[in-house]
Amino acid sequence: AERLGDRTALRFKQSGIWQDITWRAYRDAVRDVAFGLASIGVAAGDRVAIQSENRPEWLFADVAATSLRAMIVGFYPTNPVSEIVYLLRDSGAHVLIAEDQEQVDKALEAEPDCPGLEWIVWFNGRGLADYEHPKLISIDELIRRGRSLAQTHPTLLEEIDADRTP
Repeated sequence: AERLGDRTALRFKQSGIWQDITWRAYRDAVRDVAFGLASIGVAAGDRVAIQSENRPEWLFADVAATSLRAMIVGFYPTNPVSEIVYLLRDSGAHVLIAEDQEQVDKALEAEPDCPGLEWIVWFNGRGLADYEHPKLISIDELIRRGRSLAQTHPTLLEEIDADRTP
C-alpha cells in the first residue's frame, strides 16, 4: 500500500459497472475492520467465521482478523442452519460475519445453540432495518467502534504484529 498506493489492488462489479479499489483503500479498509474486530474483543488465537459470497468486504475481514492473529473460518453461503451450528461450535468462533439478511437469519436461528457466539456482524443491511438482537451489529457500527479504538490506541496493530513469531 505504501509503494503502490493509488494503483488498483482489486476490481469488482457493482450494478454491472467495474469498481476499482486501490492498495491504499484496501489497507485502510483492513485497518478499519481490524480495529473494529479488536473493539469487540477479537484477539490472537480467536476464530472469526465469515459466511458470504465473494466480495471485497470478505477479503477485508479475512486480512483484518489475520492482522489481529485471529483465524478465519470460512462458511459457504449455502450452509444450512444445522451445519452453521456444527461449524460454530466445532471451531469455537466468537464472531460470525454474515453477508446479508439470509445469512443473518441463519445465524440468529443457530445462535441459541452456540453459546460461544458473541457477535453477528452483517455487511449488507437490506431487509435488516427492524432487526434487534443484542449480538447483531452492522459493519458500519463495527468500523465506527474501531475508529474510536484507533484514536485511543493507535499502535495496537503494530504491537500485535511485534508479538508474532515464526
